Amino acid sequence: MEDAPGVRALAKAGLESQGYVVLEASDGADALRVFKEFAGNIDLLVTDLVMPGMSGSQLAEELRGMRSETKVLYMSGYTNDVAIRHGLVGSSVAYLPKPFTPRILAEKVRQVLDAHPVH
Repeated sequence: MEDAPGVRALAKAGLESQGYVVLEASDGADALRVFKEFAGNIDLLVTDLVMPGMSGSQLAEELRGMRSETKVLYMSGYTNDVAIRHGLVGSSVAYLPKPFTPRILAEKVRQVLDAHPVH
């Protein structure tokens, strides 16, 4: 989930070039619709942390109620202070600061997917 069309398109293209299937959403309501309509497994949610309407952490909480196995990677262009206020920095939560290259995004996605689930 990313509200900036250019960032969303770049992330999608970069991940698809690495063989990932990408479902995209521009906001929380759109992401919830995509999750409800997609019948297959969704292994990872990559979401901007700060979004209008529903934040990335609020979306992740909603989605975990539907698909508890889905991992989450948060990204943000804001300073770490915003991530700290959302309880993300210094925790076991996966976080990627913006800006990033498609290669760095793909590496972080692979790292998160390969990580063992936190119980």
